[in-house]
Amino acid sequence: MKCSVLIGFRAALIVCLCISVSCSTSPKEVEQIETEALCNLQENIGKISQPMSFAMTSDGGFVLCDFNKIYLYSKDGKQIRQIGRPGRAKFEYNHPMDVAVYNDTIYVWSSYTATFIAYTLDGTPIAQYRYKSAITNFEPSEDAIYIYTGGRAYDNVIDVYSKTEKKVIKSLTKATDEHRLLLFNLTASPLLYDGKQLYYSSMDALDVYTYGADNLEPELFSKIESETFRVEDGDMSLWQKQNRSKHQDYINSNSQVLNIFRDNGDLYVMTLEGVSRLVNDKYDAKDRFFSVYKVSGRKNHVASYAYDSIDTALLFDSTSDGLYFIKHSIENGEDVYTLNKLVLD
Repeated sequence: MKCSVLIGFRAALIVCLCISVSCSTSPKEVEQIETEALCNLQENIGKISQPMSFAMTSDGGFVLCDFNKIYLYSKDGKQIRQIGRPGRAKFEYNHPMDVAVYNDTIYVWSSYTATFIAYTLDGTPIAQYRYKSAITNFEPSEDAIYIYTGGRAYDNVIDVYSKTEKKVIKSLTKATDEHRLLLFNLTASPLLYDGKQLYYSSMDALDVYTYGADNLEPELFSKIESETFRVEDGDMSLWQKQNRSKHQDYINSNSQVLNIFRDNGDLYVMTLEGVSRLVNDKYDAKDRFFSVYKVSGRKNHVASYAYDSIDTALLFDSTSDGLYFIKHSIENGEDVYTLNKLVLD
């Protein structure tokens, strides 16, 4: 894929980094999120520039990519080592946008070269896989890479990429115009592989699909009810250059599905809802919020959280024991990044 296409797609996303949102009625109660603050990220090896993605490791540590380099961290927030190096040669990455961990193997998405690169935890490169387009997110498994599509490949929500055949072998769930329009926003994506099954949702609907194990085709796993999640009909003409401001208005006034995660064995979905605005060239998020829904049970809605209590729509990862996120703050004029774990009642 030509770099210009990737650059254009990712540039559009970065423009939207601080302007993702939703449209709906306000929930009855918006809470401040309850979290366990695990550690502050330290810069004992390299300085963090712009965090783009992180993934937890089995020992409680994590891997972070910052659009330039990738670092492995211990569970107390210390940088252990840099993973790989920037460049265009084999096993080198150029503007890494996404990172994931599976069976103690680190997978990196090199956005400008449209390549997945796999490393051991000590930084040894072991494989790389070329793809045809920009992506939004991905989840590796033993035999496949599940790609949440983006760029020129967004006709379907998911591409199943075979690591053996090094190509896409299946595409899942036809994308709606609403989903495509919401893709052009730099946020997390609702995609979870739990070692057996893949769970995913489109950006525009609280419908959870499952794929893998015994089902050879995607199946609707759950349809979540919500009084506040709202998405208006979309028109792809909004993506045309002359309509970019209207497209941004659409993003700012519609809900979006962000995450699927497990906590104590139960499956949950996180959304971004409410309305965001630009007021005097400043971002106003007082009327937007995150909501968490339990996938099964009579009552789906668990809680709604004020946006500033999480303050990111991008930096999330999950393990079997819950959802983690990295929150940015400024203390004494310095950037501080804190790893947090969501605490559900």
